[in-house]
Amino acid sequence: MKNKLIAANWKMNLSAVQSAELFKQCASLAQTVPSDLIICPPATYLQMGNSMLESSGVHLGAQNVNQNLAGAYTGELSASMLKDCGCAFVIIGHSERRTQFNESDEIIAAKVKAAIENSLTPILCIGESENQRTLGLTNSFLTYQIDSALSLVDKTQMKNLVIAYEPIWAIGTNKTPSIAQIQQTMTTIVKHMYKKYGENFTDSSVHMLYGGSVSDTNCQAILSLDVVDGCLVGGASLNFEKFEKICQASVKPSLVAAK
Repeated sequence: MKNKLIAANWKMNLSAVQSAELFKQCASLAQTVPSDLIICPPATYLQMGNSMLESSGVHLGAQNVNQNLAGAYTGELSASMLKDCGCAFVIIGHSERRTQFNESDEIIAAKVKAAIENSLTPILCIGESENQRTLGLTNSFLTYQIDSALSLVDKTQMKNLVIAYEPIWAIGTNKTPSIAQIQQTMTTIVKHMYKKYGENFTDSSVHMLYGGSVSDTNCQAILSLDVVDGCLVGGASLNFEKFEKICQASVKPSLVAAK
């Protein structure tokens, strides 16, 4: 049975002093919670995180990766550079990257390929807009996003994969889908993965996370769903007391209900 996975996306927040304190707190937290923790700080703090999280059991993740191995890409970081900083995970396809930085489906697929070929586990973000949900396009759009992002790799290359469902209209808005909506949507995602990649791969190697205004007040209900293997936490991960409550939520991971 897989452990629950709680990933923290700090986005473009915190100073060096604040980051050091939060790294220290998360390193201690990992010793007391059953969930596996991933911290994704700004790139400037990756090496600090690698040092402070060493031997704590907390995994380090990056918020972005360039799809190219090397070259004249000013301001970018390659997958091998992230590995050198101690990263095991990388967030790919976050809606903020898709919209604010015009990342296309083709770019996201290339980033997934680059991550996997450099032994980084992608945290692949997918999610629909409020208009798409209203029009009844949620399921078809999400399965399209998955297939597009994984189009350059096959399951023989993928030892591990994280899929984070984040409805765009719920990110940073304090609005979340109902528990019934989360259950239905994530069941669709899981069933699609079973059909495309096989249940053995999905059961053992794929974590299905929910993200989008996850808080210390709604995490218990979300994490108790059979089809939710964990959460991708944004704003609440910057507040240690809130993040601690999310990580301590008592849960029992299982994908059996989705088969």
